[in-house]
Amino acid sequence: MRKGFLMFLLLALVQLLSAQEKIYLNKNAGDMERYAAAELQRYIYQLSGKVLSISDQLPGASATGFVLTTTKTNGIEEKLQQHLDDKIGEEGYILEKQNNLFVYRCKN
Repeated sequence: MRKGFLMFLLLALVQLLSAQEKIYLNKNAGDMERYAAAELQRYIYQLSGKVLSISDQLPGASATGFVLTTTKTNGIEEKLQQHLDDKIGEEGYILEKQNNLFVYRCKN
């Protein structure tokens, strides 16, 4: 899982070294999500020298950056959440690119 995340991070960095990138969290994010955001912030700084701010505001249409979320805090419907939980397993994750945002979603 860590190797996949690092590849995701490197690919994302190539695209994100421009404007006002941020790391976005759900306003209901738990301690683990906040810890993951701080770790991502640290990794990006080590690789690029750039410190991304962490925001609990929803990203706008033209936003760039990373969205960290779990299937529990991203507000998806219960039916879809069960499907995702079954699909990704206990320690799995989903990586998505939505416009200029990279979305990293894990089960817990």
